[in-house]
Amino acid sequence: MLLTTVRNLTLIAICLLSVRLFAQTKSTPTDGWLNQYHEYQDYGEVYVVKKITKACRSYQTFLTDKNGHKLTPAYRDIGDFEEGLAEFVPMQRSGQGQGLHGFIDKQGKVIIEPKYIATDRFRQGKTWVIYPADSHYGLSYID
Repeated sequence: MLLTTVRNLTLIAICLLSVRLFAQTKSTPTDGWLNQYHEYQDYGEVYVVKKITKACRSYQTFLTDKNGHKLTPAYRDIGDFEEGLAEFVPMQRSGQGQGLHGFIDKQGKVIIEPKYIATDRFRQGKTWVIYPADSHYGLSYID
């Protein structure tokens, strides 16, 4: 039951993260290549772009440079950049069927491997993480 609850909360968190991330999406892209994506967010030298097949169910998110060159493979989601890092969730799920969270930089390099059940963006060099611990879950901070 706890696993089902955590899985459902994780799916809700991913959907809410998507809505929050793309609520500020510009409506008229200035670069023609952005038209191939349903949503995008400008972070100065890079974009986070998303192709949506079915809302909150099937989509691909990429980090691209200003010319549209993909800097990452397709991810389930990429969060807001804060302090040079963005939370990301790869397409593949854990053995328990959960999306694991990690962090990338603006070059698309994985800085913190996806091994957390849930997390948030960095603030003042720290963020909270929930991680699997045997049949339970742990809560901690990383920096």
